[in-house]
Amino acid sequence: MHPYATDSTEREKVFAFLAVVTIGVLWLLDVSLGQYRWFWNPLTIMGIYGFLYLLFGKHLWKAGFLRFLRLIRTPNLSGEWMGKIKLSSKWLGKTKDAKITIRQSWTRIAVVFETDNTRARSIIASILIKEPEGPVLSFEYLNEPKPGSRDAYNIHRGSARLLLSGSTLDGDFYYGSGKQQTFGSLKVTKSDV
Repeated sequence: MHPYATDSTEREKVFAFLAVVTIGVLWLLDVSLGQYRWFWNPLTIMGIYGFLYLLFGKHLWKAGFLRFLRLIRTPNLSGEWMGKIKLSSKWLGKTKDAKITIRQSWTRIAVVFETDNTRARSIIASILIKEPEGPVLSFEYLNEPKPGSRDAYNIHRGSARLLLSGSTLDGDFYYGSGKQQTFGSLKVTKSDV
């Protein structure tokens, strides 16, 4: 997994929120275990903050109540997405089955895109939530043909921009340049909804 960018301001707010929660936890410890004050030191404070940050980054950011309160707006895209890809170039008009697998934490993501003869993985990504049409997942990818692939794919880099609408990601991708440019459309629906 690699970091992803976002246009949401929630990350700055969460750092401050976790600091306040850390102070609250330390106060509760002091009230209940005051005779062990010698134990509270900078390592304890940073340890509690670090633990809360890890817990939040892996699990709590997905909590429904945080989304209901609109404290967290970054969509959780984790899961398998199944659908179709339509290619241009020499495959003009050809439609293929496609699968996207996304692993996501609050600050990291991995997008793996597969068809019957190729596999691509994201190398950079962003999730933009302030777009007028809705949340957008954009990523640059590295594509490698699967062993024994009949189509003449070469290892290449490309990019994709997919709009999230309900449980569907829909958008375009391209790779290459000049006369060798290939582009297409992709529409996938979350299969584990």
